Amino acid sequence: MKTTTKNQTIGCLCLHGFTGSPWEIEPIAENLRASTDWMVETPVLPGHAYGSFSIQNRVSYITWIHAADRAAKRLAAACSTLYVIGFSMGGLLACYVAARYRVERLVLIGTPMEYINPVQFLKDTLLVAIGRARGSLHPWYGVAAEKLRTPGWALREFQQAARVLRPFVGKVSCPVFIGQGEKDGLVPVRSAARIYKTVQSPVKQFVIYKSGKHFLFHGPHLHETVKDVRLFLTAKQINSENLMRTIE
Repeated sequence: MKTTTKNQTIGCLCLHGFTGSPWEIEPIAENLRASTDWMVETPVLPGHAYGSFSIQNRVSYITWIHAADRAAKRLAAACSTLYVIGFSMGGLLACYVAARYRVERLVLIGTPMEYINPVQFLKDTLLVAIGRARGSLHPWYGVAAEKLRTPGWALREFQQAARVLRPFVGKVSCPVFIGQGEKDGLVPVRSAARIYKTVQSPVKQFVIYKSGKHFLFHGPHLHETVKDVRLFLTAKQINSENLMRTIE
């Protein structure tokens, strides 16, 4: 009987968020592809499309879970070591994967154990509105406009996904890096703090980026976030003590 031998390499699965695409985690994915010989996979979740911030086709939240599971299963079968990076809803999917497969290291960025930071969300909305009124659109106007057009059925699927996936956060036992923007209008800092307390990992790092918004890999802390995640994933040995810090 013929047996399949795994490649002695690392596989890194990168999962994007709700109404997003691999663009959201592209900077870290491209950095790892350029600096390592890892297999870095960035699948597009069902109903989504690259470069878009809206749901393209009507799908069930179950298809998002199945897609993440299939991608993890393929990568785990091909590689000797599996790492997972999850952004926003992709972070909840990443926790699900970490609970089901032998994930050696896990990265969670802007993951919604809770969602909507009302004060910051209002500030961001006002900035976009003021810019539009003055005829000088805010850089994120297009993103905000697309997200505000998200259909009700899609929002309900997201809420269902969050409800089903959150319990898997408490089943995470591998080393974990938690990154959170302090000025994230969609996911509040308390969400990341809750994840930090909930995961069962003996080794966990929690970094707050003071000027960071939701898209940490595309904001003012782009370089710090990429550097921190890369160091966490590539370090031969991770500090065994829990680490919490804030990046100005």
